[in-house]
Amino acid sequence: MTTAMADAVSRLWKSDEIQKTYMMRNQFWILETADYYFDNCHRFVEEGFLPNDVDVIMARKRTTGVIVTEFPTADGLKFSVVDVGGQRSERRKWINCFDGVKAIFWVSNLAGYDKVLFEDKTINRMHEDLDLFRETVKTNAFKNTPIFLFFNKKDLFDVSLKSSNIDTCFPDYKGKQEPEEAQAYISQQFRDALPPNKTIEMFVALSAKKKEEVRDAFEKVKAKLMALDGMSS
Repeated sequence: MTTAMADAVSRLWKSDEIQKTYMMRNQFWILETADYYFDNCHRFVEEGFLPNDVDVIMARKRTTGVIVTEFPTADGLKFSVVDVGGQRSERRKWINCFDGVKAIFWVSNLAGYDKVLFEDKTINRMHEDLDLFRETVKTNAFKNTPIFLFFNKKDLFDVSLKSSNIDTCFPDYKGKQEPEEAQAYISQQFRDALPPNKTIEMFVALSAKKKEEVRDAFEKVKAKLMALDGMSS
């Protein structure tokens, strides 16, 4: 991109027409971090620009296929994380990843409560997530597998609640438009989606762009996994 291109993008982004359209983004699919990139477009074209951690975290790339990442920890443990694509077209590949799984890390986009699917703008993202969660956890292969539920994009969720009511997704919700109360209600929806005698080992709500939250969550999950596996620290 050139400076002239950044000027044009910024001018268009700040126009009344685009801002009015952006305020109706719950009616169509748009990248949730679009505003971050438009707001920072001039910085991106500076000579010698290097992305910082937040720039990288705000980037989005859809997972296709199955990606396995292995990494050791400072205390000698070795984790093998299997990332499966969440799009509808990718889900048929999941069955090949079920053998030997020690735990399920289910990552749910909190801010998706008033958004639509990339594949189908008539479907609410959180409704789709709950339906998929319900179907996945009742699979026989996961009968004895512990489940950790991660609520991501907590920061975007907090912002969305200021302008979009939670009853957009859950008409029965009668609570306050406050993050903690709304999050507790959503947590209960996931509990209700579990089969009998199945529980969620841990709920974690975080913003991925905040390193300390991610680090703290990882340590808590690691400690819980070690306890479940009968390992000492």
